[in-house]
Amino acid sequence: WDTAKLGEPINQTQIAGTLLGSSVLLLQGMEELLGVRMSQRKKEAFTHLWRVIGFLFGLDEEFNPNAGGYNHAVVAMESIFSHGIPAFPDPSLTAVLTQHICESVAYGVRTEFGAPVNAGMIAVSAWHFLGDSYGSAI
Repeated sequence: WDTAKLGEPINQTQIAGTLLGSSVLLLQGMEELLGVRMSQRKKEAFTHLWRVIGFLFGLDEEFNPNAGGYNHAVVAMESIFSHGIPAFPDPSLTAVLTQHICESVAYGVRTEFGAPVNAGMIAVSAWHFLGDSYGSAI
């Protein structure tokens, strides 16, 4: 690995956790906090979208938790969040990506559902589901 040219490598588990926070966790949050019920087909489509985004992030297919569909991703999320990600992630490593994801999700919610949502509201919702140690990193 050429760190001078490519920078520090990113742990595949951390990329997978980021994907799950933007896919499964987001869908669960929309259902619980907003009362928006998604059909299984929409959940599968959204999960597939994040499978592709994982590929674009450089996540190897064998480690992509969204590759097995929504139900597989739920199980993977519970496992990765419990065992695969540090209990207190470094905010300097997570802040930029998380801000971009929250802004993108807020835009999607505004566009798809017409809800007056901003990135901060998405971050607060994520904090609720992630808990204090992860939430403070975003």
